[in-house]
Amino acid sequence: MLSSAANRPPLRAHGQESKPVLKAPFLKRLTLLPERLQAGGYPFNLPILEEGRLALTFDRPVTFFTGDNGTGKSTLLEAIAKHCGFGLGGGSRHHQFSGGTHDQPLAQALRLSWLPKVSEGFFLRAAW
Repeated sequence: MLSSAANRPPLRAHGQESKPVLKAPFLKRLTLLPERLQAGGYPFNLPILEEGRLALTFDRPVTFFTGDNGTGKSTLLEAIAKHCGFGLGGGSRHHQFSGGTHDQPLAQALRLSWLPKVSEGFFLRAAW
């Protein structure tokens, strides 16, 4: 008799207990805090911030940012990574690649709403 994957217990290494699987997305909302915007200069002069408002709701497990070069896609991803404690060169909290050590002032101007707050992960960035 065949059984469906839904009826089988999750695979795990010998001696390890399985952890409950959390349902994505974990980042629920991203909001720009206008009172923390710095006048002029990068990154606050990017097209994505030109009206001083930015609010994104994440309701799917995967989100794609698309747009022309220089519109702020990578800068926004770096700001999210900074909030998570990841190095801007890529990697996890415990394994960080060199590079990307520049300041990320946009991170200070964003509020991220999580459910639940995830403390483990990996920031995979594109080549410089």
